[in-house]
Amino acid sequence: AGLSKVVGGGTVTAGAPISTTVSGMAVDAVSGDVVIGRAMETAATAGEIVTAMLSFPVKWGSVS
Repeated sequence: AGLSKVVGGGTVTAGAPISTTVSGMAVDAVSGDVVIGRAMETAATAGEIVTAMLSFPVKWGSVS
């Protein structure tokens, strides 16, 4: 757990919970995803590197 750089796999919104794609890239989490942390910066396109606060993986029924 802690701050880390992640590679965006699409839209990543600052402050939003994040999950990963099958390729291991970060994306905004949706209901039912395993959430790995929270984005600290926004990425608009795949391949952008952003800062995230990683945490222990948690499967959420709903993301808020």
